[in-house]
Amino acid sequence: MIIKQFPISLVTFLTPLTLGISLLGVSSVQAESNNQKVEPSNQAPSEQETDVDPEKASLIKEYIEVSNEKEMVIESITIGLEENPQIPNDIVEEYVNRFEADYVDLVTPIYAEHFTTEQLEALIEFYQSDVGQSIAEQTPEAYRDAYERTFNWGQKTMQEIMEERRNQPMPEVPDNQNQDDQMSE
Repeated sequence: MIIKQFPISLVTFLTPLTLGISLLGVSSVQAESNNQKVEPSNQAPSEQETDVDPEKASLIKEYIEVSNEKEMVIESITIGLEENPQIPNDIVEEYVNRFEADYVDLVTPIYAEHFTTEQLEALIEFYQSDVGQSIAEQTPEAYRDAYERTFNWGQKTMQEIMEERRNQPMPEVPDNQNQDDQMSE
């Protein structure tokens, strides 16, 4: 079976989500470093989420391995966390180690829900081909370059937006008294 067009990887979907979720944890790291009590927010997967057909789970694991997906996701999360000066390096390392250990288990129920056995077999077949292996090898570097470019673009664009807003007059906000009078009428 020859696949003419195929998504490079699900990493383009997963990375922003995992990176966004991991960066939300920054406030927890800050709170702990300020000796504030922080309750863990991660919950174990429900029984339904872990009930994946063993054959399908095996195909998902194989896809993740041959596509180099886990390494790409981990690298992108590491880059994002390391760029945040509020997160100490030892915490980044521990987070990444835990994420790496749990990654396959975390995404298996998601992939099982969204992809058929036939689709997973096609993904594996593609990534086992010469073209697929070449893409799997080149994607991490391309992803790093894309991350750097989009990060720089994001910083520049955010600065432009903030500057534009600074130069605009503030909208008038009705005072609370007028709102209260209108509501009682």
